[in-house]
Formats: sequence, C-alpha cells, structure tokens
Amino acid sequence: MKNKLIALMAVIPLIVMFTIMTFTGAASVAVDIPVSGVEIVSGAEDGVITVDIAEYENDEYIIVNVLPVNAANREYDLEFSAVEGSEEGGITVEEDGLILPEKTGAVKVTAVTRDGGFRASVIVNVISSKAISADVTVVGREDHKQYDLVASDGDADYEVTIPGGEFVFETTAQPVSVTADVTYSVKPYGKDDAEGGFDIHPVTGVAYARLSGQYLVTANVDPAVEGKETVTVLVTADCGDGLTVNGSGESEREILLSRTTKVTTIYAESADGVTIGEAQGAETSVDELGEGRYAIEVTFPESGAESAYITVMSGGKSVRVTFVFGDTETEIFGRYSDADGNFLQKTGLTATYAAVSEPAAEGLTFRFEVQGEAARLRDQSEDGVCRIEAVAAGEAVIVLYVTENGVETVADRATLIVVNGYSSFAFSENAQSWGIGGVYAVGGTDYVGGEFVSASPVLGLKAQRGTATVPFDADEVVFTTSDPSVAEVVATANGCAVKTKGTGRVTITAKWRYSDLFNDGVSASITVDVVADGVNVTDYESLIATTDAKKPVVLQEDVMLGEYMFDADGYLKPGADLSRFVRQIETTADWTYYANRGMSHPTVNYIVEFTADVYGNGKYIDGDYITQVTPMVSVSASVFKGPLNFVAIEGTAAVKAQDNIVFLVRTDDITIDNVVLRGCSDESLYDDGKMELGYLNTVGTVLELMSDCRIINSRIMNGRTGVRAFGRAGVNAVVSADAPVDVEAECIDVEMESCIVQNAREFLVKLGTNRKVRGVFDKDSYSKGDYSSLEPSLTANGVTYEPRDDSNLEDENFVENFVLTDLTLKNCALYNSGLFSVGFESCFAGAMLDGGVLGLDYWDNIGGTSYSAVLHLVGDVRMYNWKSLATVDSSTLIELPGGVDSQTAFLQLNMSEMLNKVCTYGDKQYEDLIVDEGGVQYVHGGIAMYGGGKNYGMVDFSDFDGELPTEYHVNLSVLAIGEESSADSPLYLQGTMLPLAAGTQDFRFFMYDGRSDSSIDAQREAFALGTAFSFIKPAER
Repeated sequence: MKNKLIALMAVIPLIVMFTIMTFTGAASVAVDIPVSGVEIVSGAEDGVITVDIAEYENDEYIIVNVLPVNAANREYDLEFSAVEGSEEGGITVEEDGLILPEKTGAVKVTAVTRDGGFRASVIVNVISSKAISADVTVVGREDHKQYDLVASDGDADYEVTIPGGEFVFETTAQPVSVTADVTYSVKPYGKDDAEGGFDIHPVTGVAYARLSGQYLVTANVDPAVEGKETVTVLVTADCGDGLTVNGSGESEREILLSRTTKVTTIYAESADGVTIGEAQGAETSVDELGEGRYAIEVTFPESGAESAYITVMSGGKSVRVTFVFGDTETEIFGRYSDADGNFLQKTGLTATYAAVSEPAAEGLTFRFEVQGEAARLRDQSEDGVCRIEAVAAGEAVIVLYVTENGVETVADRATLIVVNGYSSFAFSENAQSWGIGGVYAVGGTDYVGGEFVSASPVLGLKAQRGTATVPFDADEVVFTTSDPSVAEVVATANGCAVKTKGTGRVTITAKWRYSDLFNDGVSASITVDVVADGVNVTDYESLIATTDAKKPVVLQEDVMLGEYMFDADGYLKPGADLSRFVRQIETTADWTYYANRGMSHPTVNYIVEFTADVYGNGKYIDGDYITQVTPMVSVSASVFKGPLNFVAIEGTAAVKAQDNIVFLVRTDDITIDNVVLRGCSDESLYDDGKMELGYLNTVGTVLELMSDCRIINSRIMNGRTGVRAFGRAGVNAVVSADAPVDVEAECIDVEMESCIVQNAREFLVKLGTNRKVRGVFDKDSYSKGDYSSLEPSLTANGVTYEPRDDSNLEDENFVENFVLTDLTLKNCALYNSGLFSVGFESCFAGAMLDGGVLGLDYWDNIGGTSYSAVLHLVGDVRMYNWKSLATVDSSTLIELPGGVDSQTAFLQLNMSEMLNKVCTYGDKQYEDLIVDEGGVQYVHGGIAMYGGGKNYGMVDFSDFDGELPTEYHVNLSVLAIGEESSADSPLYLQGTMLPLAAGTQDFRFFMYDGRSDSSIDAQREAFALGTAFSFIKPAER
C-alpha cells in the first residue's frame, strides 16, 4: 500500500512547489479578512449632495463605510474629480466628513479603499443663491478693445486706465449660475475732478469719458452675499495732450441730438486755454472747470434746423463740432433677450429695465406698465428706470410710455418670457463609480415575462433650483448625443430615454434651453456604452435567458445565481434541488485514468456560460447559493463536490484534476468587461475574525477560459482556482495519428487587462494545455538511465526543442507547432492565494504512470510531455502574495478521504523540513528565499511551473515594467540528500521515489525574495498607503 501511495503522491501537480516554499502542517488557510466593498452614507438624493455656499450652515457630511466592519484594513482615501459636462467645483472634507465648499460647481467625491481599491462615489454640487463676487470688464464701444483691470490697493476693488471716448462696463456675477441684477453709478474721485467729465448709464453700463480725471464707478449687484453687494472700479481717464473735445483729439466731431434739443453741454480740455471760433446756428458760453478743463454750453436759438456747428480753438489747433438733429427713438433695454427681441427673466428674481432714447432728448418722462400674471412692476422712476419681479412661468408684456410736452404715447412694448431657472443639472448615473471600467452601459433589450422586448433605458436627470430638487420642463431641456447613429435620446418625466441604434460609446448632454442666454452653465453630460442588442440583466432568470440566447449581457443589478436553499434557521430546505442550476461539459483534462477503468468520459458542472459580450457596470454575479451547499452540508444535494481525479486509490487518496466551473467561456471573440465574478460570497469564508481560504475547497474554478477572449476591468474572486486557461474544449488530450494537433485552430489567445484576481484556495491564475505527447516506458532504456521515451521532447520540422527555454518563444516554428495557450496579463493585480499567484501545470512523466514501475493497471499511459502554454506579463502586474509559511496548506493536492494513519502519514509532507533541505543543500540563491521576522517565516507565492516531465511553459517578461522575480530551478532528488541513513524517512522516500512517478526534470519558480524591492515590507506599505491598486486604470474595449 505504501508503494501505491508513493506513486500517487508523485503525480501531484504542485508537490515540488511546496517542497521549496510551503508548509503543510497547517489545518487552516486563514488570512486577514480583506475589504469586500465600500459605501458612502450621506444626505445625498440620487447620489447628489447640494450645498448653497451663500447660505451654508456646515451641516452636510460624507460618511464612508468600508465593508465588512471586521476587515483588517478599513483605511480609505477620498479622490476629487470633475463631473462630466459640469463646471468643476471645489470642496474639502474634514476628518469627520464635514463638507467645506470652496468653489461653486460639481465635484465627484470617490472613496477608494486601500485594500482592494473598491470605489463608491457621490456628487457634491456647490451652488450659490447669491453672488459671492463679480467680474467687471471694460470694452471700447466702437473698437471693442478690452482694458485690463487690476486689483486696487486703495479705496476701490479694481483700477483701470482708459482714454477718452465711449465704453461699455459689463459686470458678471460669480458664480455665473447666479442671475444677478446690476446697476451702475459714478462720482468724481478727486476734489478737482469735474462732474460731467465721465458718466455711465445706470442700467446699460454705457459710459462716456469726456475729461481726464479719476472717477469711481460702482456696480451694485443683487442678490449678493453680505459684503459683496458692490464692486467699485477707480477709472483713470487720460484724454491725451493738446486740445480734446468730449475726450477726443480729432479735428472734426459729429454729435447727434434730438430735434427738440435747445441746450447741450460739451467738454473741452487743453493746457493752453479754450476759445470759440466760427459758429453757425449755435451760441456758446464757456465755463472753466480748472486744470485746463472746460464745460461749453451750446444753445440752439432756432428750431427746425437740420444741423449746427461750432469751432473750438486752442494753441493754434481747432476742432469743428457739428450737431446733427434727428428724431428720437425710445426702446426698452433689459439684460437678457433672445433672438426675437423677447426679454427673459427667471421666476422669483427682480430685474431692472430702462428706457433708452437715441438720440437723447430733454424734457421726456417715462412710465412702465406690466400686463399679465407672470410678472409685476415693483417700482419705477420718471427718468426711465423700473424694476420688474418675475412671479410665475409664462409671458407678460412690458409697455413703455413716454410723455413729451404733456402728451403720453406708447414708445415701445416687448414680450417678457418668465422661465423657471435652474441652479444645476446632474445625471444621477454620474454619481456612481461603475466599477473599474467607470462607464455606465445600457442595453436595447429587456427580458420581461419570459420574452425579450425592446427597451429604451432611462437616464435620470436631477434638476435643482437652489438646493431643492424640482421637476424639469421637458420643453426647456435640450438632449443631444454625440453619435446619433449609436443612440438617440428623448426627454422623459425624470430624464431621458436612450433609444439604441447601434453599439458604441456616446456622450449624452442635457442643457437648459436658455443656458447660453443667461450664461449660467446649466448643463450635464454623461458617457454611456450603448449596446443595441444587449439585454439589461437584473436577476438570475434574465441572465440565463440572455446567455442561452447568445445575446450580450448588460448587468444592471447584482445577481445571485440559483436560489437560496436554506430556511430561516439555517437548515437546508427539504427536497432542495441544485441540479437544475448546473449544466455539464465533458472534462477537457486528461481522463485516461477513467478510461483505463472502463468508465465513460467524465463531466464537470458549470453554472453560467457567457456566449456573448458582458458589460458588467461593476456589478457582481455570485455563485454562493450553489457552491456553498457543500458535501458537508448535503452530499446528495451538492453539485460542487470538488474536482475530478487525475489518479486515485479509491477510498484512500486522490490527486485532483479539472474542477467544476462557476463561469465558462468557450466562444471566440468575447469581451467580459467591468464585472465582479464570485465563486461565493466573502461572508461564507469568514471564521473567527479571519478569511478561511480552506472553505474554497469545493467552490471550483471561478472563470474557465476555453476560447479567444478578453477579460478587462473585472474582479475574479473566491474559488479553489481563480482563472483557468488550458486550451480549447473538444480535443483528445493525447496526440496521435487519429488526433493530430491543429495549432492554428486549437490555440486560445486570452488577454486580461486591468483586472484583480483574488482569494483562491490554490492558484489565482492556472494555465496549461489539454494536449500531450504520450510517454512510453521502455524497460531496457530505463534501466540504463535513459528516460527519453518517458519524457519525450517536442519536435517539429526536424527541430527538437529543449524544455525550460524561454527563447523558444522567439522561434516561429515552435510557436506555430506547440503553443496552445497564450495568456496575457496586463496591468493586473493578483492577491491572496493559498498557494501561488500563477501555476503552470504540465504533464508528469515518471515510469509509474505507464505501468512500468510499481504502477497500477489503471495508471497506464498517463505520463508524457505537455504542449506549451505561454504567459505574457505586460505593463504593471503585481503579485501580492507574501504569506506566512504557517498558513499554507497543500492538503487539497493529495486528498485522504480515509483519514491519516501509519500508512499515509508521510503524505502529510512537512514542507518546513523540505524547505530547510533545499535552502541547506541548494544553491546560494536560495538563502534569501525565506524572510524571517521575529521568528515568523514568510515566503512569496509567485509563479510555479510544475509537472516533473519536460516543461515547455514560458513566461515572457519582455514588456513587463515591474521588478523581475528571481528564477529558481529545483529537482526532486535534493530531498533525499542527507537522509541516506534513514531510508524510511518521508524526505528520503520523497527524494528517491517521486522522480519515479513525476519525472526527472527540474521544476521552475519565479519568486521575490528577501533581497527584492517587491518585498513583504513593500507589499505592506502599498496597502497602508493606498497604492496597492491605484495603478489599475480602466482598459478600453
């Protein structure tokens, strides 16, 4: 019996891996409980917190809960980013979560866990119901030149220097979403500065600098926070040297006057004094104002003239000023008007309107009247200024009356459109993080009542007026899409419906119809992946229907597979039937052991097969309801009982092969994007404050890949194996004339990018091939030490290739004939396994597997040489897999259903002794393999390439940006060194007998050691600082 057990032990895929770096005395594979998620608890409505910076009372908080509450590292960081389509705001968040607004606009606040890089988001929308500041610009009225304002050190807020002439003062409230009413006033700044030398219209902001001097312009802003109701500008007017008239030094000036004008005043400036020369139709008087400045009163004694002129002279220079008389036209001026001349005003606000007459006329008085219920007249003055309050959405008419010589007539009338203004828009979906991919996806189909029906998913639009969420008027919101061939959008009561036309990424924008007119920036955008033929999956039923129909999955909700089978007391329900939740696939692994026993091709169960693309939206699909009905719970009900046997001695011990599968891919050209695939829930693994990886023994392989496919932006977690890729299904494992290899047809090309694979009982990623060249036992050759027939080399086109030679990857002949699994890991993280991060499995080739030495009849024809599997590490790939030797348990590699007795005790494999053996008798490179900290030994679980036969697996580091791990080669025979005096010792038996079964070839390992920069301390620091997963950025589809 012991010889049979030795033979069995020898074919364990991982035996030597643990020989070098693990310890199997542990009964538990417990690790610190990792983070499983994060949530933000706040007063957010649809994921949006709105803060009015003008009225804020320091009462909004962001509270972050990292899950579970007993996770070992619950630290997190807050990230602040812009919200698509909105002005970026500014906030800080204090330690207690208090939000402190600093700048209006939208901010996406994302809590990122330092362990696992899980994300949860909320939008903080900082608005202001009042102006908190104002920007003033000064522009030449004719040449449109803008003059620079500088901050003032004196009494004013700003200072500006301008020449003489006409200008327009424009004042914009900040933030721009505040629609403020602005009026102007001016006064001379210095005691010698003259009245009339500078004036500004109180509403239009049109100013006229006629004389040099300093003038203080005040812009009154309403509404505004206390202390910011006014903005003052100290204007220094410099009309230039020599003679100027009304601020201009041109030799001819023309001034337009009303026909009713009897007297007007112009201003002249000259250091040499001013006199009046030739004149026609006008009489003048000159008043000296000081500092070379003069006011010239011009009287027109005759009425009905078309023009008149005077000549102003000084120091040999003259300026002819012509007065042209014309009819006065008076119209209403308001700040906001549309292309049709209608005025617009937001409900609840008061705006100032003015009567503007061109040319100006003397003796006119004005009266305003508001007709309609949408607005009312607050107050007015006879000089043509009024204030109107917008009461309700609708239309009103503003009528302007002018009285001249006692006769009142209608001068102008205009329509006033009162609209419900908004402080901000936000798409509710923008408040979420949407997993690693970060982009929300929608499908064009729903599954309802057992049928697929056309769908137009709705994006929620949150409209706010002040801090209140209000319904929006669909007629006032313009929805657009960046690519109408992919999607069109139609307004709904709560947002917009996406009518899918094709498949692609589009940006959808919602903009208030009047946003440009008010210049208030009220708009929002969201980028969406549109999948015209995709099905919006919300539960298990719709998931299975979609995959059966071979349609793309667009996951809209978290999904638990199957049905919860336990009652309220935690007992399995009577008659629980899990078989209806699984299907079968013939094992793709070598099943010679079963064939030798006369059994049919065995099958493994799988739960879900992805038959088309998956758009996960960061949601999870969880197999817990099925995989956690373990054989310990119910042997009859369980459908995940553990893997098939590779070889076994029934009832005594077994070495395992292919396992059951939670998620299966065997259709080419599928992309699985932004989904969380769980073999079981984290909660099912918790035990006494730890995560027990031993509970994953029967969970199976989380994701089995059997085709060309791409896995991006996803998390694969919680299984005996995380990801397994062993070539295509449907091929005979043994190469023969009847089953030749067609590499072009059989090779699978798998790419995993921006993924996190975590929590595996054995390997996080496991790869190999389903094809082998069979070994043949030749007694004569074997007796002479020639193992070539048992360990055949790979040969093609007359070229024989050496194993463990990565240069084979550069040989086109080798690649075209032998590479059947090609897997790329790009910018991925591998985290938390019971054994190694990556396992390469190749066939064993010992004599025991071909009936030659101590073999059992049903072990015939099992050995050989596997075809090649290749792993490419591209970019930044991190293996967070430092562990205490005491927590590593390889008992799953040899299962002892009959228990441990004197005949099987040596299978307990005290790997601590093995490890010491290798370090003692191995090369100096092994000295730093183990890191000792205070008596606790740690080792890194990197990449293991095992099998015992000739191993043609290769790791390509050519595009790897990280630190290269150390490569180790180990032969099983080292275990017997120093044990010769005790031939019955387990180590001596293993060192002498294992090669008879596993083969004579070296195993390869790639691991970090005590000298590496990627040390255990570096791993701890990355998790402590939150940099462990921050390098993972969304991969493009």
